[in-house]
Amino acid sequence: MRRLFVGVPFVVFALIVGTASPGLAAPVWTIQSTPNAQGASISELYGVACPGGSNCKAVGFSIFSGVVSTLVETWNGTKWSVQSSPNPHGAAGANLNAITCVSATDCTAVGTASFETAYYTLVERWDGTAWKIQQSPNPAGWFGSGFTGVTCTSSKTCVAVGISSSEDRSKAATLVERWNGSKWSIQTSPNQQGADISSLYGVSCPGTTCQAVGYSEVIGASTRTLAMSWNGSKWKIVKSANPGNGRASLTSLSCAADSLCTAAGSFHNTSGHDATLVETWNGSRWSVQKTPNPNGAVNTYLQTVACASLSDCTAVGWWYGQSGVDQTLAERWNGTKWSIESSDNPPNSTDSALEAVAYRGAKSRTAVGYWVENGSTPIDTLAEGAS
Repeated sequence: MRRLFVGVPFVVFALIVGTASPGLAAPVWTIQSTPNAQGASISELYGVACPGGSNCKAVGFSIFSGVVSTLVETWNGTKWSVQSSPNPHGAAGANLNAITCVSATDCTAVGTASFETAYYTLVERWDGTAWKIQQSPNPAGWFGSGFTGVTCTSSKTCVAVGISSSEDRSKAATLVERWNGSKWSIQTSPNQQGADISSLYGVSCPGTTCQAVGYSEVIGASTRTLAMSWNGSKWKIVKSANPGNGRASLTSLSCAADSLCTAAGSFHNTSGHDATLVETWNGSRWSVQKTPNPNGAVNTYLQTVACASLSDCTAVGWWYGQSGVDQTLAERWNGTKWSIESSDNPPNSTDSALEAVAYRGAKSRTAVGYWVENGSTPIDTLAEGAS
């Protein structure tokens, strides 16, 4: 199985790396052909943004002879193609985990770069012509730092979130940085009291405030959801819901307004299985929304959520049953309830996952991830579209 986001102390590289779901009609989501970096044994996509109806960009990584490199692919309304993206000079590896776009000519992607002595934050910006690395600081005293989420409200205002970790991964702290149009700077962010690990995965800034979500962990004991709020001057932890028996994590959120946010993730239920988790923020508290799990699922995970309006959200991830074969998962909120949408899996795939989703206009959506053929490399990029 791939990595599980519940209780993972530090995600640097996303490596800890068909048929339609049973009982569902013909796929609502259909596969779009995607390229893989030439010569790569592994290519995976972990973030996507669609600033225009016929324009999307997806980010992730490729591996060439054991070397991890950034990967960017772009959709022009007809086909996907690989776009050149840089790697930090002297880096042993680099990957991109998330992307946000203010317009088709203004996108920001974030991730992690590894060097011989440590891991460092990585930010790249698309200016309509080329991707360029922006300098970003790293907190002193930590072995590794990386970004897992980013949002921009303008070309001069961005927020990136992630984690800083000790060398043995036994301690980790939240990381938040802000872009002011000329430089990135670290913002003071709290950590869950009593936890060994506090990590942020997703961030959204719909207005004057920002919300961020992730998890906190007491190693060997429990993993709990973590939520934080920015009031314009400081970050503070706000109480989030924790269903199940002590393991829960939020990996993404989308906010339509300061008091209207939806977050997605997974939790370990009382039956001993991992199940889908969605929570909503009403401006004062987080509460759980009921979400379905595929029939026959042993474990189910939601990785990313995106909302076009109060009555239209989509969450994607993956699930597996007794066979152990991972399959794509897509769920949609219609303003009243969440329901599973049938999604496609490549023929002969033994693992397929959707890692990110974005809206292309009012109704059309794009999701990206990766898939594995016959249980071994190569691991290839995956993209699906729905209307």
